[in-house]
Amino acid sequence: MPEAEQVPYYRSTLDEIDKIIKDSKPEIRPDENGLENGNIEGYTLWMTSQIRAMNHDSQEIALKAARWVGYVLRMVEEKGYWDNERSRELIRGDISQQNHISFEEHTKQA
Repeated sequence: MPEAEQVPYYRSTLDEIDKIIKDSKPEIRPDENGLENGNIEGYTLWMTSQIRAMNHDSQEIALKAARWVGYVLRMVEEKGYWDNERSRELIRGDISQQNHISFEEHTKQA
């Protein structure tokens, strides 16, 4: 029986981040070096692609995903795409849909 595909951490939040950037600047592409060359939106898209690729193997990775999501949300807020209340609303939605990994899940595995 094939393994079920893992839902990316914070999928709905990442979808919204990608959508708002791509809708406002369709020419922007993921750019790992975006911070150095002033392409904040490109760097943000690169980070969201990296978060989507993170596996669910450990609490360490789950915490890394959470830190990275917080960082990209800050960038989106600083660029004026939306405010902190919108970020909080998106995260609450992902948590209610269990698009994150709980600490309890990993402590049960140990």
